Amino acid sequence: MVIQGLLVALVIFIVKFFDWAFCLQLNRPIVTGALVGIVLGQPIEGITLGAAIELVFLGAITIGGSVPQEIAIGGILATAYAILLNQDVQVAIALAVPISILGAFFYNILKLFFTALVEKLDKYLDNNDEKNFSRLFLSQLIILPSVYALVVFIGIVVGTNTIQFVVNAIPPVIMNGLTTAAGILPALGFGLLLKMLWQKNIALFFFVGFAMAAYLKLSSMGVAIFAACISVYICLSDYSNKKSVMVNNDSQANKTSEEEDFFND
Repeated sequence: MVIQGLLVALVIFIVKFFDWAFCLQLNRPIVTGALVGIVLGQPIEGITLGAAIELVFLGAITIGGSVPQEIAIGGILATAYAILLNQDVQVAIALAVPISILGAFFYNILKLFFTALVEKLDKYLDNNDEKNFSRLFLSQLIILPSVYALVVFIGIVVGTNTIQFVVNAIPPVIMNGLTTAAGILPALGFGLLLKMLWQKNIALFFFVGFAMAAYLKLSSMGVAIFAACISVYICLSDYSNKKSVMVNNDSQANKTSEEEDFFND
């Protein structure tokens, strides 16, 4: 289990490093699930689990300093536990939500430490001390992912057997309830995303997509292909309309300028 813990810890180290330094959004479960599956030798299971967990966190976004859920640590640990314990998607989803909430508390504790360094960084900037500023800033790029990697390593090495004991001890009635709840959570993620995207001028397309899936029996991929075609058509139409408006405005401006020059002459 130590080797698996080191490999999963390496995943979150890479994710947190590039997320901190370049904001590449590698912390999304659809990415972390695939990476965990690759390092644990089960890439297909990792992609499947990551995609299912991603549906739960579709509407979970970070605004400013507000972190409602630590998606990276929740997705990585839930995917790793499901793969190592040979559990299904429902168990992974049921684990991802509470782990991500605990991860948010852990993040807030870390933020207290890094926020305390802001004053020192400002002091280095005021004194034009680029050497110490760079040293302190770059050290954070290593410290933050290292702390996350340590937590994940301990969680895999120490917590896997505990999670297995807890899952095995859950009565079938409660497990059925968790399975049902896990099936509802992706719908909740879609609902949160839909709340942010909902506009009256595009509301019709949501019902069209539902009708295509329900009555035409199209798969999700088929609906997505049609949606992509419609999106490209709308984008090209908007671009063409805006280009026409710009041309008309330029011609009108040139006409007005010529009339002013005529009267000025």
